[in-house]
Amino acid sequence: MMKTHAEAKAPHVSFQNYVTPTPNTAAPQQYREAMQQAGVGSLAAPKKRWEDTWKPGPMTMMGMASTLVTVLENENFSSAQQSQALDVFNSAGTNGRMMLVRLAQRQVNDKSALLDTDKNGNTLLHSLHRIATQPLGAGKESLAAEFKKTKPEITNKELLYDIMREAANPGTIVQGSKNTCSIAAIQYMLVKQNPAEYVRIMQRLISEGKVELRGVTLEHVDGIGHKRNRTLEISPGSVERDNANRPSSSRIFQAAVMDFANGIDDYSNKKDRSTTRHKVFRSKSYQGADNSQAQRALMGLFGNFFSLSRNFLELTSFPHPSPMYVSMNWDRRVRRDPDSFHAVVFEKVENGRVYFRNSWRVQAPDGTELQKGPPRRLEDSSTGLESMPILEFQKRFIGYFHDTGASMDYLLGL
Repeated sequence: MMKTHAEAKAPHVSFQNYVTPTPNTAAPQQYREAMQQAGVGSLAAPKKRWEDTWKPGPMTMMGMASTLVTVLENENFSSAQQSQALDVFNSAGTNGRMMLVRLAQRQVNDKSALLDTDKNGNTLLHSLHRIATQPLGAGKESLAAEFKKTKPEITNKELLYDIMREAANPGTIVQGSKNTCSIAAIQYMLVKQNPAEYVRIMQRLISEGKVELRGVTLEHVDGIGHKRNRTLEISPGSVERDNANRPSSSRIFQAAVMDFANGIDDYSNKKDRSTTRHKVFRSKSYQGADNSQAQRALMGLFGNFFSLSRNFLELTSFPHPSPMYVSMNWDRRVRRDPDSFHAVVFEKVENGRVYFRNSWRVQAPDGTELQKGPPRRLEDSSTGLESMPILEFQKRFIGYFHDTGASMDYLLGL
């Protein structure tokens, strides 16, 4: 009988195997074999992947395990949860183990991010465990075949790392070379506020190809009127690798949400364009997502009604409990050109400057005055934080979305 993905893993190894003070070279033969089967060749600092511009610093294998054990004990993880954490640790590569530690250390609502809960009340760790122990496309044969065809093949270990990296530090989320700034901004907001929901969505997408969202939205359908939709599906062709300079997790998520936000229109990740299926504009195609489409994505992912406000003073003069989605006219000389629109995430106003998160994530030394595009300063290259003089930001400001707190299900009588 063929073994399942979980059964085919390395033999059970406890955290004690990793935190033992015995040097690896002098360890008993049984210990060395267990470590090798678990994918631990040495205790050297892990190599960085090319996209790792966020550098938390090297950790030894013993250091990772010891730190993780400390977090699990201090946060009062149940024995079942500790077992789940061990399974994830054993399944992840060296880089993935480091991300698991960083994720465990991240605090969300005064507790470890691993204990953050999704719309169904399950923890982030619960969804991570499913990613680690189930094969890709486990619930959909055709999806499993798509993953198998990728060159080089996308694996559980790769996606596990990508997802944990984004959940541990939302600032690593990028749009790459695609026109998905709106969705990347919303992805950042979701991972910042509720990483467990993001991981749940990703787990279902890569396992079953679709997932039910927290909120329901309306889509216009010719000859029918409006239909309700709360299902996010993998966009055709988005499993295939591209050269957009972003991880596979973000490619899959951003393409899926572009398709959801665009209603009945079809998004192509390869072309980076949406094509309308409206009977009058049958051949019309366009790039990016406008404010109405961003609104649909926000309501689907967060579950509440988001209202668009064009009041700049309201945005900058009052405190906000969470980062705010802002649409801008990046090149204020061409206000009617949709290609000049850009979405960022407003963070704060300080010392006459607006601080915002830009999903382009320019690679330059912190403090660099950026000349390409609007005059602005790079504050933190590891998270994409930039700032702009408040008057300059105001000239380009179009509007921002704020969460009204009103449930979409309630508003639609569901």
